[in-house]
Amino acid sequence: MSKSIKVNVVMNLIFSASSMIFPLITVPYVSRVLSVEANGAVSFAQSVTGFAAIFCTLGIQTYGIRACAQVRDDREALSRVVRELLLIIAICTTITMVIFTILVFMVPRFAEDKILMAVFSVGIILTAFGAEWFYQATEQYVYITVRSLCFKVIAIIGLFILVRQEQDYIFYGAFIVFAASASNIFNMLRLIRSIDWSVKLPIHPLHHLKPIMVFFGNNLANSLYLTLDTVLLGFFTVGSYQLGLYQLVMRLKNVILAGMGSISNAVLPRLSYEIRKHAEVFFSLLKKTSSFSILFSGTIAIYLFFMAQDIVLLLAGSNFIESVPSMQIMSFVIISVAVSGVTGFQILTPLGKEKYMTISTTIGAIIDILLNVLLDPQLGALGASIALFAAETTITIIQLVFCRKYIRQSMDIRNIVVILISLTITAFSLGLFTKFMLRFNPFVNLLLGAFCLGTVELLILILLKENLVSQALTGVLRLLK
Repeated sequence: MSKSIKVNVVMNLIFSASSMIFPLITVPYVSRVLSVEANGAVSFAQSVTGFAAIFCTLGIQTYGIRACAQVRDDREALSRVVRELLLIIAICTTITMVIFTILVFMVPRFAEDKILMAVFSVGIILTAFGAEWFYQATEQYVYITVRSLCFKVIAIIGLFILVRQEQDYIFYGAFIVFAASASNIFNMLRLIRSIDWSVKLPIHPLHHLKPIMVFFGNNLANSLYLTLDTVLLGFFTVGSYQLGLYQLVMRLKNVILAGMGSISNAVLPRLSYEIRKHAEVFFSLLKKTSSFSILFSGTIAIYLFFMAQDIVLLLAGSNFIESVPSMQIMSFVIISVAVSGVTGFQILTPLGKEKYMTISTTIGAIIDILLNVLLDPQLGALGASIALFAAETTITIIQLVFCRKYIRQSMDIRNIVVILISLTITAFSLGLFTKFMLRFNPFVNLLLGAFCLGTVELLILILLKENLVSQALTGVLRLLK
């Protein structure tokens, strides 16, 4: 990898790590201060507003990265693209917020949490106009990371000061919004200086609509099974208890996927740039990122499956113990998402074949909705987890079919086979270890499990000469000389 790509990946990993650490710090605290039901209410409002946010930006969050990356060396062209996309966002956000406000007062289930809905709607607006896609396209990852870290630290401090009892769940929702979206105010101010706002530059936003709508279709389908499952669970179950169980599983899943998503977010601008000029560099980079994604997701999934009970007890306490089966099912979801992240965002998107992503996610969304309707009334959070797993697996299989002609060029098949062998042996070893090990408190159990997993997997990868580990060891040895 070039130096700039390494910096991008490192910055994205730090950014994603902060997104991972924030809930890891806050979830154990709020799970014990707030009730399961209060956590469920916050999750419900967050999911409803998250679904509404899709209509504010359409597909610009992803399309904007590609469109800006392709003209980033031409300030005039870049300025024109940014202004065109912001105009589309302004129109869509205005329409969406009017409709959303009406629905909050007309739908009884939404009206129950109207204060939380209002809090999270502020995040919708800040995210819509934050233009994060511009900073990702121009690879300003140091700025993105430092800015995000500062606001997350402030949010954590504020949460511990103000969220002290069960009635403070509104403050909890506010700090979630602050941590995720308040920094976008700086994005707006910085954007004013970064591009040319001269009226002499004519804008023609309509030509963006066709590709944007393709990405919107994909984002909408994604949102249907990533956000609507929580909304449906809220409608099909009584109270917010099952929502509370499910939100714990989803927050942990999102923490893990944030780490994996940092790879796609960091390399997408470069992949979009290289595919136009250097196809061999494009496919060489893909081989490395695909191997890493499979290795990372597989390792996390194995650990999550076998250590689910201790993870739940440590993060949330015994009140959430019923979420363990859902947590174990979610471990398989992580692998599916990792593979579809490679096929979708790292292969199909840079190649301009995002319509295939839309097809796959639409089919997955339909499966997810149908299974949620069938399973949620009887199984609650467990039913929602099963539906999500079925949807993600379907999406992955369909995208692999669409990518079949690029698989050999994009993936190091021999190295992936080595990784799969290593993961199989590691899973068997950790399964035996957890079955026969002495039980201590959850924290000690998790440390012992991590040591077992890490030791076995690293030894197997070294013995089988897996490429990524071999390159890392070579680099370490050079530093020691």
